[in-house]
Amino acid sequence: MLKVVSSITSLLSESGKQGQDRAIFAAVLISRSIAVCLQLPTSPVANPYEFFNSSHAATVNSVVSAINEAMVINVGEVQRLTREQWVARYRMVYTPTNGDALACLNACLESDGSIFAGDVLRILKSNPTRDMGWAMRELGCVVADELGVAANPNVDTLESATSPQSDKPAVAIQG
Repeated sequence: MLKVVSSITSLLSESGKQGQDRAIFAAVLISRSIAVCLQLPTSPVANPYEFFNSSHAATVNSVVSAINEAMVINVGEVQRLTREQWVARYRMVYTPTNGDALACLNACLESDGSIFAGDVLRILKSNPTRDMGWAMRELGCVVADELGVAANPNVDTLESATSPQSDKPAVAIQG
């Protein structure tokens, strides 16, 4: 986990964000890095939140707690954002509002705040390609390695990351 924390610290420094923006960016970066590493079910489930809680909550809690022991983060926010981003991935695969997964994610960014609220939405909208794209390339493989899942730093769409050809999700980036 030391390598993950070191990568997060480095990425936060490179981002130039300060204060609350830095804390929010850290929560988004950490949660997204975890969420894209967690497997989706092989078929639709009755309640994706219940599936997440029974299949992934313990892993998320363990990873987030380990990171929090090395650097102060908003544990509850990271856990919440991890769940919401995983559920967003699930919905893009099993209940998309349209066939284009990236358009679905962009719709989340353009939402009224019902998915990502307030400052989280503002940070994501500020420059998602620069902030999330480069950060995910750097941190995604480190987190995937820590969780013991396959990582593909060359994946450039969320749709590719949930391809049915693989039983393990690739680390995806937006950009």
